[in-house]
Amino acid sequence: MVILDYNEVRSLERVQQALNASERLAGIVGTFQPGLPDIPFISLEELFSEQGPELVLSLLTPDLSNAERRLEMERSAMRFISALTMESIINHISVLNPQRILKEMEGVFNHLTSSLSLKPSRQVTLRFLIHCCCMVERIVINRKPLQMALESQPNLDARAFSVIKSAFLPIEDAYAIRLSDAEYFYIYELLYS
Repeated sequence: MVILDYNEVRSLERVQQALNASERLAGIVGTFQPGLPDIPFISLEELFSEQGPELVLSLLTPDLSNAERRLEMERSAMRFISALTMESIINHISVLNPQRILKEMEGVFNHLTSSLSLKPSRQVTLRFLIHCCCMVERIVINRKPLQMALESQPNLDARAFSVIKSAFLPIEDAYAIRLSDAEYFYIYELLYS
């Protein structure tokens, strides 16, 4: 990536001068359309929109099919979520190893989404990972899970609730903790809301 000011991108010759011999121009991202022929442009507004990552990916990998591009988008989104989650839990976790707990929670999350055929949004994924990592830390420190009375939940999918409980068994064993039904219910709500 090369950062140039507007005057440097007004002509293709100036852009080429800014590039090393081993670099190629894939496109331009900026605030103003320089109007260079045959050079793709993404505005900053588009970059930060919902379609931003896909637009950048199409610039960098124009030969990918739509299916390959979607798969790469999902991989990139998960790497982004993982990095963002890691940064967040490092700021909130003081006793546990953040890399280890995050890796374990990503495993639980992948198992749950596969077993329950869920396709959660990136926001739900992020909330799940941060909540669950911090939840384990809280239970390890306090030596007790969240305790609160639960009302009967007639719309609760008993199979899904059971899958969630079994997915967390390795976490409970690894950290010598027990999650309460209130914790499981919150996770259920998070995944199904």
